[in-house]
Amino acid sequence: MMNKITTLIIGMMIVTYIPRLLPFYIIERLKISDQVKKSLTYIPYAALGAMVVPGGFQAVDGHPVISIFALGVAILLTAIKENLFIAVTGSVLFTYICLLAV
Repeated sequence: MMNKITTLIIGMMIVTYIPRLLPFYIIERLKISDQVKKSLTYIPYAALGAMVVPGGFQAVDGHPVISIFALGVAILLTAIKENLFIAVTGSVLFTYICLLAV
């Protein structure tokens, strides 16, 4: 019984690991121009934006305007300081102050 489970776990590990590893080997062997390499560095930011922005519009239930402005404050603080901690803290404080005023 234990041998079948161990084999199953190792098999699932291999099956999920291969698709994660293949792109590294493929890209390493390709000749990529500098412009494409530079473009690829923006993918993590785009993926993060795709995850954060939609939730940012609905962050405060019943107050979508406050959510949008808080998202704007986070973007502005990030542009000014480029520090995630400052951006998140400033956005949370802005939201708190707005909710106290409502």
